Amino acid sequence: MSSDANVARLRAHQQNIERYERLLKTQLTELEAKFLQKRLWEERFWMAMLTKDRDVPAALHPDLLIDERALERARAAPRAAPVAKAS
Repeated sequence: MSSDANVARLRAHQQNIERYERLLKTQLTELEAKFLQKRLWEERFWMAMLTKDRDVPAALHPDLLIDERALERARAAPRAAPVAKAS
């Protein structure tokens, strides 16, 4: 792929990223926000692929992000006592 084509692709991905980030700042339904987050990840993924930064994409994938509040609630929840096994 030529350098000019690569630059054009990078520019298009960057413009898409900026557009999705702007849209995420607006009032959206949960479904719309999830869709945009996925598209944002895809654009970042392809930018990383084009720039050979292969470590970034997995860390940005929305399905891999940890909901910190849910994690804190899970840590704070009381645990059930273990059930004794019958011998």
